[in-house]
Amino acid sequence: MARIKRIGILGGSFDPVHKGHLRLANAARKTLMLDRVIFVPVFISPFKRKNKVTPVKDRLQMLRLSLKGSKWASISDYEIKRKEVSYTVHTINYFKKKFGAASQLFIILGSDSFKFFHLWKDAHKIIDMTNIAVAKRPGPKGETPGIPYHPVQMPQTPISSSAIRALIQKGRADKAKEWVNSTVWAHIKKRNLYSYKSL
Repeated sequence: MARIKRIGILGGSFDPVHKGHLRLANAARKTLMLDRVIFVPVFISPFKRKNKVTPVKDRLQMLRLSLKGSKWASISDYEIKRKEVSYTVHTINYFKKKFGAASQLFIILGSDSFKFFHLWKDAHKIIDMTNIAVAKRPGPKGETPGIPYHPVQMPQTPISSSAIRALIQKGRADKAKEWVNSTVWAHIKKRNLYSYKSL
């Protein structure tokens, strides 16, 4: 009988992907003994519909650059191809059908996202279809009473994509640069992303 594969799903805008994302994925992989982690960039987040998002081709390329050489990681453009608001329940259902009974899925979240999990579309269905893995993030605790989850141990990472974008816009490229891979930083410079023209 074939061993059931354990697969992690990490979604987000990845605008830009940063070292915190990679640390979270790697911590979940080790803590939960995952066979692989799939990064799923959103097309439009239901919680950020009014936010301006960097073009898909740039976000995908930055992910490819960050994950190069990580044999345990891959990228899915499922939500990108849908070209509509990205709901996790649809994504989990897609992967359930794709991998079938020979897999066990884990959706990977930071505690800041988990705090609002009860507001997600069809949250109860997500709980039924998958396992929830949660890593602590800086700030208030993101506990959601009554929802079971697997804790993921990782060092606190006081950075976010929005903070990186803000640093670049304020001319603090030196600080922002510390939180992304060198190849990603080169792409940001080449494409003049995030409105900092003196990169």
